[in-house]
Amino acid sequence: MLADLAQLGDCSAWRRTVPDLGALDSSSLIDVIADCARLESAFLERRLAATAQFLTVVDRELEVRGEWSSDPFEMAEAQIAAATTAKRSHAGAELSLALSLRDRLPRTRVALATGHLSAFRVRQIESATANVEADRVAEVEAEALRSIAPDAPESEPDWDRAEAHAGDDPGAAGSMSAASPYRTVRRGLVGRRLTDTIARIIAKKDPDGVRTRRIRKRAERFVGISDDTDGAVYLNGSLPAEDGRRLVGRLTEMSRDVCKADDRTLDQRRADALMALVDGARVLACACGDESCPRAGRSAPAQRKPLVHVIMLDSTRRGGDEPGFLDGYGVIGADHARTIAASGTVRPIRVPEDVRTRRRSRGSTECRVRRRVSSEVRGDHNM
Repeated sequence: MLADLAQLGDCSAWRRTVPDLGALDSSSLIDVIADCARLESAFLERRLAATAQFLTVVDRELEVRGEWSSDPFEMAEAQIAAATTAKRSHAGAELSLALSLRDRLPRTRVALATGHLSAFRVRQIESATANVEADRVAEVEAEALRSIAPDAPESEPDWDRAEAHAGDDPGAAGSMSAASPYRTVRRGLVGRRLTDTIARIIAKKDPDGVRTRRIRKRAERFVGISDDTDGAVYLNGSLPAEDGRRLVGRLTEMSRDVCKADDRTLDQRRADALMALVDGARVLACACGDESCPRAGRSAPAQRKPLVHVIMLDSTRRGGDEPGFLDGYGVIGADHARTIAASGTVRPIRVPEDVRTRRRSRGSTECRVRRRVSSEVRGDHNM
């Protein structure tokens, strides 16, 4: 491969394999874009595989030489950063990702190698499964990929067969790659839907682990201040999800309860609302500058209490393992949802009728639709 790459030189040889972009229509151009994305994924997989192997070799070489003064990970991180002109922190993150794909997420690595997953989606998967126990991660990964990358192969493809097949067809105009049994159009979940899907699978497959990690995370809650420049500080911390939603809800409500002449941004008003709470105030004074403004210098209570909304199935409320959903946060474990519901108001809701069911029943005189009855928990909380 390296010998083939050497001919890239100033990239003129490689660029000749790309069709003349100025002569292509929109359909052909999107093919080129998709092909380039698949190639990027394939090259990234090889780089990450080499990265993981590099750490193994560095560790072995240090052991052979009897050098135990240096940490193999830090040494590999420093050399990779220098070779790729990257920051040490970036090289360390790439090294951690490479180890995860090799040791914990082999099917995700294969999906990256075949172009079914982009670098962004792979990092989302790795991050979302980081806390899954080793004996559960394979099961979680397999089920998640059925939704995230349904066309991806389950094991390493026969690359020799793919290469032989590639010679059968020179490729159509607008496509850089020849026909291949592993060529595919990417589809599946992305963004928040991807992470919510993995969270839901983890909550179902490992409810005890979810509960244990939540208890541990709650015990690690904190609020801290770190120094910034120019006379400012950073506020950072970690709170239980429902407490975070309460805080955001209260600050947002206070920040919007000013007149239209207040020219502060929403972020600025939220920051000022937080300090108003620190000072014992329950409302944010308007900064419009008009002394006659009824919202300037107020001490009246807020108009309503902040709410947190949790949606769960009735079976979950009765003790089942189906996860719940915390509005503004995402999927939460069944035990977590029941804990919030214990101090909230429960109201029944119904899932909208399935469109496919409605289409099948169109024209009939009677339609029976099975709907899953869920519960919406509305928790009223004082700050």
